[in-house]
Amino acid sequence: MAAQRLQAQERRAWILLLAAFAYVAAMSSFGEAWLVPTSRRAAAATIVAGFAAPALAQDIEVGRAGPAGSAVPGVDDMKSLADSPEVVAARQAWREKESKRQEGIYKEFRSWFAEFAKEGQSVDTRAELLGKMQDVTLKEKMLPIGITREDVVKGVRAVKFNEGCIKDKIRKDPECKKLEKAYQKFLASIDKVYDRSLVTAR
Repeated sequence: MAAQRLQAQERRAWILLLAAFAYVAAMSSFGEAWLVPTSRRAAAATIVAGFAAPALAQDIEVGRAGPAGSAVPGVDDMKSLADSPEVVAARQAWREKESKRQEGIYKEFRSWFAEFAKEGQSVDTRAELLGKMQDVTLKEKMLPIGITREDVVKGVRAVKFNEGCIKDKIRKDPECKKLEKAYQKFLASIDKVYDRSLVTAR
């Protein structure tokens, strides 16, 4: 049916086009006075309109995607690729669950660091806490969301400064050496998960 309609539209277009040319030829035989420039433009507009109408109808017909139809080709195909409501709901539920889990990791990490920085804390406890933070970073393959490497460096340096673990004392004092060793291992783990070697090589 669609093919027959297109053929009928094309036939009407050609008939209208031939009639328009015949009209222009007939008018020209009466002399230039009868066909002023505005009349030429009107005749040309009639030809263009008659020729474009079936073409436009054809474009609209091709653009239909079915009985209900869509004037934009491919829209129905795109809609068919959309996730089902069940999949969307499951994804949203997972995001909410993961957000709560990440929040818990962040709070625990912060509590460990607070214990690490506590005044009078033993070096053994501090080294142990750095080890816990290192393990979480390696397990999650990232620092907790909201905490950066710079945060860790500034926090540990402040503790080292307060404890006097600076300059030569880091190498000479056994307690400072133990703290520095745990700190450097933690930093190496951070650099590993973020592949810092590739970043600094650029």
